Amino acid sequence: SGEAFFPFGDYSVLLTMRNWIGGVAVAQLNFTKTTLAVPSVMIGGERHRTTTAGKEVILMASAEASTCDGSPSTSEMSFEWVIDPTPFGLFQEDIPRTRTFVIPPFTLIVGTVYTATVSVSHGTSPAVRPSATVSIEVLPDLPVALIDGGDRLVSLADDDQVFTLDASQSYSPDVGNKVRGSVTVLWECFQHLEVNDVDIGIVPFDCSLVSRDTYGGFDREIVMPISAGKLREHLVTFSTSHAFPTYK
Repeated sequence: SGEAFFPFGDYSVLLTMRNWIGGVAVAQLNFTKTTLAVPSVMIGGERHRTTTAGKEVILMASAEASTCDGSPSTSEMSFEWVIDPTPFGLFQEDIPRTRTFVIPPFTLIVGTVYTATVSVSHGTSPAVRPSATVSIEVLPDLPVALIDGGDRLVSLADDDQVFTLDASQSYSPDVGNKVRGSVTVLWECFQHLEVNDVDIGIVPFDCSLVSRDTYGGFDREIVMPISAGKLREHLVTFSTSHAFPTYK
């Protein structure tokens, strides 16, 4: 009989593949054959997905009750979600027992891989709880650089005048509420240079040559004050035509 050939119990199926250059790949599937009515369950989408800390993650389970015991396929289902490690500020008792699991933004940590598992059962076999699993990898998002005080024409007539470039509105999307100081600022200076009517193009120069302050590198400095006098001196020193280059 079929049951004698394929009795109830736990099974493992191992698949080994080898290509013509000797590469080997192995996959294993574990399953249980039972006399109980077992519902089917899956989580929509890819089994491994990526996201960023600032995005909301929505996981949706799809389940169907077994009809092998005479129960209708529309039998009421019970869902339970578990995620490991636990997201920041989220507790297991807060996770609703529904088909959908919503992970709020800024609760997942960049660089972490989370495993979310949903288990399902229905009334006729509450002890049987098949499950489905997905992994969620949290990748870093690109920072947003914003500079206030640029893109303008200025006069260099007054040596004491200071032009302020302010990067305080820059932020990392991985940190909630666009927190100031969530990024490290490094200023770099460039100019459009011509020598003897030959267009050299955009070339870098040391920001301390035009800055009011003497600290170098400007690493972590949110604001860069530019001295009109030092800017004019740099222009006269390096411009043969005395045309005003563009500084950025």
